[in-house]
Amino acid sequence: MVKIGDTIKIHNTDGQYTKWANRTWTVSHIETPEKHGYGYDTGVGGNLISCNGLPVSLYDWEYDIVSSKKKKGKGWKEAADVSGKAPRHKAAATRRKVAGVSKAPQVRKEKDWKKVAKKELERELGVKTKTGSYEYYEDLDAIALKSKTGKKANNGEREWIVFKNQESADEAAKHKIRDDLETEPSLFSQDWLLSQIDDEKAERVFREIYNEWNRSYATDIKDESSNEYTNRLAEELVERGLISEEEGKDEKFDIENKIDEMVEKMTQSQIDEGNGGFEHYKGNIGNDEAKKIIMDNNLIDIDKAAENAIDVDGVAHFLDGYDGSGVDLPSGAVAYGTN
Repeated sequence: MVKIGDTIKIHNTDGQYTKWANRTWTVSHIETPEKHGYGYDTGVGGNLISCNGLPVSLYDWEYDIVSSKKKKGKGWKEAADVSGKAPRHKAAATRRKVAGVSKAPQVRKEKDWKKVAKKELERELGVKTKTGSYEYYEDLDAIALKSKTGKKANNGEREWIVFKNQESADEAAKHKIRDDLETEPSLFSQDWLLSQIDDEKAERVFREIYNEWNRSYATDIKDESSNEYTNRLAEELVERGLISEEEGKDEKFDIENKIDEMVEKMTQSQIDEGNGGFEHYKGNIGNDEAKKIIMDNNLIDIDKAAENAIDVDGVAHFLDGYDGSGVDLPSGAVAYGTN
């Protein structure tokens, strides 16, 4: 079994490691199925080793042990290469110094996944990259990369935003959709937007509108005459079952005390037509005016809409500004072209 300090030589069965296959390497770090970091593929299994000065990591079948270190050393903590760079993969739970620089484990791990993803993207797309800047995603666990020379990769892209895993990408997409919905809702299909109405928010807005309408209506018809009752208001109160016929014909009956009840009943009926009252407004005032109420009052359920947008169009539609297609990397990271 391979140990830290062992000397290995790389197999070069598929030509992938040609430039590193003609020499030996010293093992500096080992990851196992029981103890591993971000670069380890659990679906592959076996050991994953890093070597001094070697920029890639290797699984068991990719190398031969040339010589084994018999004396037990202090482990990979002393195995930094001569350039002062620590091994590619780390799993230690203590602080340590590499070339005189102290690094906390979490910081090292964060750098590890980004370093691994960068190399994977370069290998996958056949392009050398450098770190770029994409302020929008800085707080969303992502790294911006761009072609070193400006040359396009084999998929036609030259700039990318890379996330640690699909979960991080999903959250970034939702974040972007929420921002766009709040600041530029015109980017989305209006019919789709209207299917994402927040019923509770809509009801509060439309209830206020309908209460005002209905109170004005009740006040106006109080001054209109009726053939059977004291006035039109009394007639409608009878029709709605809010007063008896006798009360409606009684000149002394104070029907104004029933206005609030009539307004509440009318408004609730309008709200019950659907979408928090939107459907009644659309049917009586018109679709365009109803849409304006929704947009002016921000009545879209932003979280629900973000989830639905991803379900319908996929994450890449919102994160990949080049061709709407992501690049899945072996470590679990995922990249999206931005240019």
